[in-house]
Amino acid sequence: LTGLALSARALANRAARERDAIAGDLDQLALLATSCIHDARLIVQGLSPLTDADGSLEAALEALARNSSLSDTPVRFRVRHDAPVTVDLKARNHLYRIAQEAVHNALKHSGASAIDIDLCSGEESIRLTIIDNGSGFSSESSSGTGIGLGMRTMRFRSSAIGGRLKFLRGADGGNTVVCEAPQARA
Repeated sequence: LTGLALSARALANRAARERDAIAGDLDQLALLATSCIHDARLIVQGLSPLTDADGSLEAALEALARNSSLSDTPVRFRVRHDAPVTVDLKARNHLYRIAQEAVHNALKHSGASAIDIDLCSGEESIRLTIIDNGSGFSSESSSGTGIGLGMRTMRFRSSAIGGRLKFLRGADGGNTVVCEAPQARA
């Protein structure tokens, strides 16, 4: 795609210099190829967001917070490392997707005015916490009887990495999703 975009741009420039009528069409072709490159990057990032972050869970979560804050709801990311993150790429991907789903749910359903993503790595475990100040889960949702597909998927992802997932409701409303997973032994 990059070669196509560069070739089309070069032909468009040449046609413009020679005042060829096809210059505008070639320019449109170059713009279309550039747009395809951008779209392909977005698709790849959606398939594996940790790839763009060089496998860094921290960088991917920071990007998630930044991109999610483009809505009217600020999403903040905080990290505390008491020990290095030693979970493998599969676990980092699952943790990222849990955070993504929790943030998505908060933005879509809770009416939250603020969302926090916290990551804490310790010697034995890594803990991901997503907190919003929205309307809170229904009692059926937090007990597990009325959970939707997103919550079931988060539970599956947590169990796939040997983790524990909790859905909590704050005393003043709001939701908290906590996933704690074991760190890999060094």
